[in-house]
Formats: sequence, C-alpha cells, structure tokens
Amino acid sequence: MFDGSACERLACPNDCSGRGRCLDSKALARMQDPGVLRSSCTSADICIDVGCTVRDYSAYSAVHVYETPWEADKFFGCLCDEGYSGYDCSLRTCQRGDDPLTTSQNNDVQLLECHADFGTFTLSFKRETTSPISVDASVTELTNAINALSSVGEVGVSWTGGIDRACVSSGNNIQVTFLQDFGDMPLLIPDGSNLGQTSGADTPIITSQKVVTGDKESDLCSNHGTCDEATGVCDCLDDWMTSDGYGNAGSRGDCGYRASGTTSTCPGEPACLGKGTCSGPPSYRCDCEAGRSGPGKCAFL
Repeated sequence: MFDGSACERLACPNDCSGRGRCLDSKALARMQDPGVLRSSCTSADICIDVGCTVRDYSAYSAVHVYETPWEADKFFGCLCDEGYSGYDCSLRTCQRGDDPLTTSQNNDVQLLECHADFGTFTLSFKRETTSPISVDASVTELTNAINALSSVGEVGVSWTGGIDRACVSSGNNIQVTFLQDFGDMPLLIPDGSNLGQTSGADTPIITSQKVVTGDKESDLCSNHGTCDEATGVCDCLDDWMTSDGYGNAGSRGDCGYRASGTTSTCPGEPACLGKGTCSGPPSYRCDCEAGRSGPGKCAFL
C-alpha cells in the first residue's frame, strides 16, 4: 500500500490499527532506546575536556542516525503502543517470564556511581525518565523513583559503606538489580547535568555500567503457556499457573508456577508432538523444527 500526493511512500498497514504511530524509517531510528545500544556510560563519554570541567550528558542518549539512504523518508512502519505488537499493531502482547525449570541463572545488575554533594539527577529506562532525584535521596526514595517508571517491573537498590544518601563528593556505588524484568536489560541512562560539588577535587558526575548481564529467560508465558494474541492473556499448560517470577504462586499473569505434578518429559504426545527435540532434564524444553513453535510442544506452524 502506498500513500502521499504522488503515491511515493509506503504507507503503514491498517493505519497501525489505531494502536501505534506510523513513522518513517528516519523517525523510527531516532526512537530507539539508547540503553539497548550501550553497555556502559562512563566519564570518557561525557567529559569534553581533559579535566572534565565541561560535561555533555547528551552523548549518553545518542542513537543510530538513518537519514542518508533514499528510503529513509519513504518507508513507513508502526511503532506500537505498549501492550500491542505485530506489523500493524493488531496483536495483544502477553506477559513474559522466566522458565522456572532452568536454574543457576542471574538477574540483570547495573552499577551507578554518583560524585556530587548537591543538585539532582535523572535516570532513563526504555525511553521513560524519572522525576529529578536529589543527591540526598535514601535507598527507599531512589528505589521508589525508579519503580515509578511504567517501563520497569521492579528493581531493588542497595549500596554499602554506611552512606546515607545517593551521592557523596567522594563517590557512591549504587547497585540496581532488576527483579521482575528478565534477560539482558537495557542500560539505565543517567543525566547529571544538575549535579554540583562545593568541596573536594572530584568532578560532579554520575555514570552507569552493566555488572551482571541477566541470563534468565524472558519467554512468552514463561514457556509453559500459549499467548492469546486477541486478549493478551496466557493460556497455561496443564498444572501451570501464574507466578511471582521465581517459581512460586503469584499474580504476574505468566505461567511460571507449577501448581501440581512433576515434570519428567517434554509436553506433547509423543514429546514435542514429534516435531522437535526434547532437551531432557531439568528444563525439558522443545527445540522445534524449522517453522514450528509453541510452549514446549511445537504445536504451531
């Protein structure tokens, strides 16, 4: 389908079903999440001069630029609203979760380092930004500020050394652990443009880096259910129900809690419906044949 006064551009299918924005390739490139593109935001990124007396935090927010190719403003696509997916944003998304049958995996952990004795900073995650956070913020206040973002499931915040505030002139190392968002998380992008220092030789600055890359699954319906793309609700396999994200009963809306029975084989009869290979214990996951998918049993083409 084409659009424009001379039918010169590719239109968005179904006008994105009224559940997304129709953008050209140039704009879609600008809408990328900077946190996906980075694994660290260090002083080397923002210091303009050798002594770091001049700092530019906009370097942290750099994204790919897609403006030169001829089709940059000719090909359009849908940027779907939260909760929707598909080429025309017509499908509802379901809850993702960790597969509790796989073990010895890690949550994503990131480290913020803040040097300052007055002012505020912000943190951005998946294109959402916190309200200004004071250097005097407590662990609880910083935790609440991050968890207030709708793009965050839940984080835990901690620091050591008997420090009672988020930032100190000599530097405070703040650990942020993602507790309900699994897999390799985008980086928290800091902006310390409003931080200041009245004493000491250190430069007022806040940086971030990934210290543990999350390797838990972020599977649709925790790999133990089917996503109903009309409603966005997981239809769990027998014996499986919604979990707390850690294999216990909860309200996440995934299928990560085994309410009864035990798992000693892959789903399906025969296992994986004969359309895939069963991994065996402890996870009993199906490696489906090309073109097949489904929670465990490769039921769908």
